[in-house]
Amino acid sequence: SVNEWGKLAANVLARHTQAAGLVTALHSHKAQVKHIELISTYGQQILLVLVLRGGEVLQEICSVDCPISQKKLSDLAERLTKYYKNRNASHIEDQCGLIEDNLETTILRQIAVIMQKADSFTAGELYLDGIQNVLSQREFTNSAPARNALQLLEKRTYMENFLESALHSQFDGVTVVIAGEGDWKELKECSMVLARYGTPNVATGTLGVFGPTRMAYDRAIGAVRHVANLMTRLVHDSYG
Repeated sequence: SVNEWGKLAANVLARHTQAAGLVTALHSHKAQVKHIELISTYGQQILLVLVLRGGEVLQEICSVDCPISQKKLSDLAERLTKYYKNRNASHIEDQCGLIEDNLETTILRQIAVIMQKADSFTAGELYLDGIQNVLSQREFTNSAPARNALQLLEKRTYMENFLESALHSQFDGVTVVIAGEGDWKELKECSMVLARYGTPNVATGTLGVFGPTRMAYDRAIGAVRHVANLMTRLVHDSYG
């Protein structure tokens, strides 16, 4: 799965660079439907499983007016997948007003809401590995600012803003951020080597390594470039 790839990639980066490996989960740009499942759970509740084109799997419980058989739900899910595959939230929302069936309208509105939330989310889940590699470095043993910088990796909003600023719209290539260049003074005793992976304008993520400013940049850049290329091929092979 995409999640397992991210965890494995972070581990590979950490082991090959002796720094901290970081990978953000694959995120769809303008989420598009790949597959829909509807599962009867209990009473008047349905589990909606939405698979996006980028590979993200999103789940939501929907409440309906009365219990519905699993066969009817499966038939509806198959029909919705056929009609709305590769469609985005705006298209689905527009269709809601044209459909008379209450159940179908309820499901489509919920799908549109889920996709709108996905569209507004940037960095995705962050996978970290090799934190102990960094903590054992003398800069992080003796420096409170350096240790505080390490804690910032787990703050989602900070990382979203940092990655967006550091990489801009760049997709190809590797970006090196040394000592928190620019406005990122919290990272002044640290460096990052970063790259994007995935399919531009469809689904992308970010990966890289984090460590002291004296890290072995040649080794880090090579590892990040190689893993980014590998992850990109995996995304292409799995999701087109």
